[in-house]
Amino acid sequence: MTLRMQATGFVPIFTFGKLSTARAAAEAVVRAAEENVHVTEGVVAVNVHRAYWAYQLTDKFLGSLSDGDKILADVIKKVEDLLAAESDQVTENDRLRLLHARATLQVRRHEAKDARDIALTALKLLVSRPMGQPLDVASGDIEELPPAAPPIAQVIDDAVRFRPELRALSRVVDAQEQFVSFRRRALFPDLFIGAFLETAITTNATDHTNPFVYDRFNFFEAGVALGIQFQLDVFNKVAQIDQAQAELETRIAQTAAAAEGVELEVRKIHIEVTGNYEKMEPALKAYKAGRSWLTAAALAYDIGTGDAGELIDAFLASATAEADLRRTQYEIQLGRVDLSRASGTLLIPQGQK
Repeated sequence: MTLRMQATGFVPIFTFGKLSTARAAAEAVVRAAEENVHVTEGVVAVNVHRAYWAYQLTDKFLGSLSDGDKILADVIKKVEDLLAAESDQVTENDRLRLLHARATLQVRRHEAKDARDIALTALKLLVSRPMGQPLDVASGDIEELPPAAPPIAQVIDDAVRFRPELRALSRVVDAQEQFVSFRRRALFPDLFIGAFLETAITTNATDHTNPFVYDRFNFFEAGVALGIQFQLDVFNKVAQIDQAQAELETRIAQTAAAAEGVELEVRKIHIEVTGNYEKMEPALKAYKAGRSWLTAAALAYDIGTGDAGELIDAFLASATAEADLRRTQYEIQLGRVDLSRASGTLLIPQGQK
């Protein structure tokens, strides 16, 4: 029986920077992947805010629509009582108009309820809550608006520094630069230490001790050497350097284009957010005027000096003004969150900005 064992190994001791540049390129790729994780986290955070404020908005609508339904129910009852008493104050057309207005309101209330249920379902999905389990949504006042948007120059500066997409592209450029350096260093040789070990043991063969006898059945050999490796395909390596350099220029151009796209996105969101803040004052005035009109029309109708048409017009105007106000508040809440995402500061603690 013969037992043979053989082992060889090589350890580079100097590669003219090949190993260090390859390691640096790999680390840059890992950092780019980490920045892409931050991109996904930002999208999820925005979606959570969107679902949360949609829930608050529709819940607010439901409350207002329920109050309006009660008002119209009381008015319709009074109209029906007056019609039963054959009063000249109201007509059958007044009752029908009120019934139509209330039915329209009830449709809107069901739509708002469905929208609230959809927002709640979205929240459950986003926070990984099973559909069969309840989810207690924290109360939030949609009227409590965040601070106004900072100056556009500051937002753009934050986006250049913190936007994860740009940071990821910057890491890709770093990786490609290291790869170009790796390709260039491939023109230089590698110094290494090599070692080998080989042995054989045969049970049914004599182990010769004479050094002049070549015995391949019982022996032990080992050695260590210092070597140099140099590949002669220079033209191929030069072509690889040119290719890597071209890819680097492509990555740099992509980063510059992405920076321009980010700036355009930031400016667009900033304009929208600023415009919504400017809309708040007239929307609030319209809401207050609509509520005052509705109160006056309802009072006039109660004392018999108003008519149903004016009451319905006041009610619709008030509902429209409130819808515009709440929608503006909702867009401001989401706009500030989206602006923080666009500037890359959404998930950054305040003290680290």
